[in-house]
Amino acid sequence: MIHYSCDMCKCELDPKHDVTYVVRMEVYPAPCEDDSAIDNDRDYLNDIQEVLERYDEFEADGELPENDTYRQRRFDLCRSCCERFLQEPLGRRSAPQFDFSKR
Repeated sequence: MIHYSCDMCKCELDPKHDVTYVVRMEVYPAPCEDDSAIDNDRDYLNDIQEVLERYDEFEADGELPENDTYRQRRFDLCRSCCERFLQEPLGRRSAPQFDFSKR
C-alpha cells in the first residue's frame, strides 16, 4: 500500500477520503532576445544525431540526467498547507527577516 504525506507539514494523507492537492513547479532560464530568433542555418539533424549518440549516457531506468538549467518538482499538499501556499507561494513572510544595523 502506498502512503501519502503532505510535503509541507508531513501529515498523513488519504487520497480516498481526504482532498489532496498537487503543486507542480518548473524552473528554467527565461529566453533572451537572441534565443527567441529562429535559427534558419541550424542543422537540426546533427542535433538529433548527437542526442542519439549520447543515449547510452542516460540512466538505465530512463531518467535524463539533471542539469543546471531546468528543474521540475511535484509536491503533495493537504488542504491547510495548500491554502497557505496559495496565499504566499514564495514563502516571503515565513522566511526569517533580519534587520541588521547600518554602520
